[in-house]
Amino acid sequence: MTSEQKHFIQHLNERYYFELDRKEKLNAKINSPMTVIIVVIGVIAFFVQSSGGFGSDMLAISLHVLDVPHFSHKSQTQLFFH
Repeated sequence: MTSEQKHFIQHLNERYYFELDRKEKLNAKINSPMTVIIVVIGVIAFFVQSSGGFGSDMLAISLHVLDVPHFSHKSQTQLFFH
């Protein structure tokens, strides 16, 4: 094996480990926000299931919690106390 081939193989190894490290860092960054999203969806699903379904008040509260732009022009008192 020539020195050029060894250098090329060493370069490929370095790139491989660099990409592997980058993948692990990206996975670590994504895991925390994904966990929070799943917990929020689980809590909303629990409240919907325990309340017997989506009533108009439950829908308004859920949409307000999720900050849907359609409801953003209403004040909180209009959303919760009509």
